[in-house]
Amino acid sequence: MKTIFAPGCELKRSKKELVGTLESYLVKHHTCSLEKTKCCSVDTNFKDTRIITACPGCHKVYLNTNSSTVSLWEIIDNDVEYKFQNYNGKELSIHDSCMFKNDDMKNQFDIVRSLAKKMNLKIIEPEKTRNNTECCGEKYVNDLPEEEVLEKIKYRANQMPVNDVLVYCMGCYDNMKKANKNPIHLIELL
Repeated sequence: MKTIFAPGCELKRSKKELVGTLESYLVKHHTCSLEKTKCCSVDTNFKDTRIITACPGCHKVYLNTNSSTVSLWEIIDNDVEYKFQNYNGKELSIHDSCMFKNDDMKNQFDIVRSLAKKMNLKIIEPEKTRNNTECCGEKYVNDLPEEEVLEKIKYRANQMPVNDVLVYCMGCYDNMKKANKNPIHLIELL
């Protein structure tokens, strides 16, 4: 079975260098091929393929294909030789991706927190978190006027107890930034 890395379109565009570093890690330590994926919404023919994802939306899409799907976060969390940074107890809020509010994926909440703990980050949980998380506003973009979407984005962002917000979804990253929070993508900490 071949293994490929599907980081997600927006993450690939926005954090290209970091994605490249993690891709090199996966090739070296996890026999990942350098085969490139297209957008998950059009690239779904992955029979007998193990797909490593870094985007919650892509993860959800690939779970419904004939592939074996695992998150990058799970791969790194299980790698006993991975060299984690030490952030000396830095406090961060966390905004969980609403894409993982599913029985097949809710273990990702624990995995992300495990990674944070291994990096000596102190997570300050908002009231609505994990399986009770609210959308950052991304899901409303196509259905509501722009002003209403921005209101929802600000409403959710204002629920974060600390201005620095750990995210692992680029939609959440962009929306926390729009609401004047300081989003930090998990990939930036690894």
